[in-house]
Amino acid sequence: MSFPVIADESFGTSGYLTSHPLDLPANIASGDLLLALVLFHSNGNSGSITLPGGWTQLGSTATVNESGGAVAMAFVMYRWADGSEGSTATVTTSAVHQKKYWIGRITGADTGTDPEMSAPGVGNQFTTPNPSSLAPSWGAADNLWLATAFVSKASGSFSGASVPSGYTAVHDEDNGSYYLVVTSLDLNASSEDPGAFTGAGAFVAPTLAVKPGAVAQDWTGAASLPLSADATAAGTRVFSGAAPASLAATATAAGDVEVTRQRARPESDVDAGGWADEPLYTSLSDQDAATSVTATAS
Repeated sequence: MSFPVIADESFGTSGYLTSHPLDLPANIASGDLLLALVLFHSNGNSGSITLPGGWTQLGSTATVNESGGAVAMAFVMYRWADGSEGSTATVTTSAVHQKKYWIGRITGADTGTDPEMSAPGVGNQFTTPNPSSLAPSWGAADNLWLATAFVSKASGSFSGASVPSGYTAVHDEDNGSYYLVVTSLDLNASSEDPGAFTGAGAFVAPTLAVKPGAVAQDWTGAASLPLSADATAAGTRVFSGAAPASLAATATAAGDVEVTRQRARPESDVDAGGWADEPLYTSLSDQDAATSVTATAS
């Protein structure tokens, strides 16, 4: 396995509007995870938010009161790219708001598992942003962790803030009145509690986790059964070669491991494809020789 990667990003700001187009990152491919962090700011009227079609919100919208009666709203949404996402995603609000947003295009994520987010840490006025802890439902894996902070500088001083220990700054933008910072950490762990940022202000600070996806890896060389495998995490590995030899393999997904071998089809079936996969054993403790062995964990 390998950690999911933030391959591209997009971000932007706007003045007071009710329709808020968000530009999507470049180079989107089917199966990419699009993760958007959006911060709205208004002079006292929060109103409601409508997401663009195809997007799903993580958790609920968090609202914090700023000094002078202003209000900030923060939320996170995502979608799996499938070719229909277009180049923008438009969020609408019932009241006029300024906006600040960041969208990451994440590759290598498990498309069968949605990202997860902690209930965010929230603080009013002169408090230090501290992202809350998160224990994702899938447990330990090569997870991508994001410690984030949506901050209103109007309520304190949040400038040039340091990121939580061990994290790398991904996005760090200040437009003079409010602030959005995204940091990341590659860590194989079942839970994570990022440290605090420095600086202060009215804030919303969630932690997010992205599960790694299956990674196919090839082993070439002589191969024969018995084939020993250790199913440990999500993924698939393929092993092929000619007998005789020994092969020890780690299948990277929890669950049963299926072993198959390829045999030449009878001449009468050559037009059907030439080769056919046939079950060999569903238990890796059985033994036999095969010219091609595939161990698939799922």
